[in-house]
Amino acid sequence: MGDATGTTAYAFLDKEASVGVNYYHIHGFGHDGTDQYSPVVSALMTKGTRFLIAPNPVIDGASLFLQVPMTGRLIVQTMDASGRLVHQHVASLSEGDQRIDLQWPQLEAGSYVLLLSDAKGEPLARVPFVRQ
Repeated sequence: MGDATGTTAYAFLDKEASVGVNYYHIHGFGHDGTDQYSPVVSALMTKGTRFLIAPNPVIDGASLFLQVPMTGRLIVQTMDASGRLVHQHVASLSEGDQRIDLQWPQLEAGSYVLLLSDAKGEPLARVPFVRQ
């Protein structure tokens, strides 16, 4: 967007996200003043947990930005388009805003879903992402 010639990573924490599916895109302006829009990405918000994965599309890794009303363990599962578990990460949470860095160096290009669950296995959120 704009005058950028390479990959630019953007991050945004939506503190006003609604429960359900939320859609996001970047609105920018070209050097000639024309409107430019990024592709739309979606995030599903449930049970008061707010999160964002960035960058999306992913190259080798991404950061998961969370705002959670709980402490404890967070299970982060990466599922491929067929529903197969391809990666799992367990993180310790403290209440409030957090960042978890995730790496997928062996992940093939394609569409994936990041599933977030609490320590009891209760689903908290689901977000699709693309691996370039």
